Amino acid sequence: MKQLINLSSYPQELEQFNDYPGGLKGFLQTFGLDGIELIQAGPYENELFPHKHIRGLHLPFWPDWMDFFKGNQAGLKARFPDEESLKYYYGSSLPDVLSDTWRKEMRHAQEFKADYVVAHVSHNTLPSCYTYAFDDSDEVVIDSFIRLINQATEGLPAGPMLLMENLWWPGLNFLKPELAGRLLSEIHYPNKGFVLDVGHLMNTNHSLRSEKEGVDYSMKILDGLGPAAGHIRTIHLSSSLSGDYVKSILQEHRRQDAGMNADGLSPLRPPAHFDAFKKQCWQCGEHIRQIDRHMPFRDPAVNELIQRVKPDYLVHELLADSLSELEAALRIQSRTIGPASNQTLPK
Repeated sequence: MKQLINLSSYPQELEQFNDYPGGLKGFLQTFGLDGIELIQAGPYENELFPHKHIRGLHLPFWPDWMDFFKGNQAGLKARFPDEESLKYYYGSSLPDVLSDTWRKEMRHAQEFKADYVVAHVSHNTLPSCYTYAFDDSDEVVIDSFIRLINQATEGLPAGPMLLMENLWWPGLNFLKPELAGRLLSEIHYPNKGFVLDVGHLMNTNHSLRSEKEGVDYSMKILDGLGPAAGHIRTIHLSSSLSGDYVKSILQEHRRQDAGMNADGLSPLRPPAHFDAFKKQCWQCGEHIRQIDRHMPFRDPAVNELIQRVKPDYLVHELLADSLSELEAALRIQSRTIGPASNQTLPK
């Protein structure tokens, strides 16, 4: 099992390695990591991310994409005020940008000699992030995703593994084993499998009170997956115990439309120059951070889950606002899975 850390190419994330001894390579060596899972947020910088460090490439993700993909103008107009908001959210006002972007990134993965790419199989609108009143079922989202990914990969040679990741929104959440089977059978790209995101799976159960309960719950879900569980190639590891937060938000929405305005729920405030639509997107991102905690696992019970899955890759997917916070979180989680990682960490 190789261990990775997830990074994006946002400038503010890259710059934190400038003063680290040996740069990114030195950071990976310090923590005994085998490379990175990269999500690109701008031009590829070969000097910072040599090909040999990129083991996985995460495809860009638009949480609200199905109306855009299907050309449902009425649905789009209800949430996107103008063409500029579409360009801001998707990068273009033309729906082909979805498949074109994924196709370009699949080619990048081949150029980088990455072992796998990751795709989110999920859809939710900005309002439903707060209300959990979803317009589309898991089945409908799976149908649309299969169409989109087949369009994006048509004619591409079999290269890196295409791994589909679970979320807690409608789509692939691993709660319906037959849908995982459909993805394996109906996606044309031959080299495919799954990412198990442990934090995302924990987010599907608002009653969890401890990490041990989260592990037990995850093992129960794996039991129900049947043969599809054998196709999990990568684990995204983090802890997320956010049930109380979600339940409090749902109760608030029974009383008022909290969160569905430019000020939102977060005590933080978006940049002043953002228009109302950008502010709503920004505040929703802060809200999602409260749901999907990306905290380091502290309970060694998680090793039972790792040994059960036996993934090819384990990605430390941790949330941090600084390099020092990232180092602290990585030390905690790496020591938690010590028997699995068999590495010596700095104090």
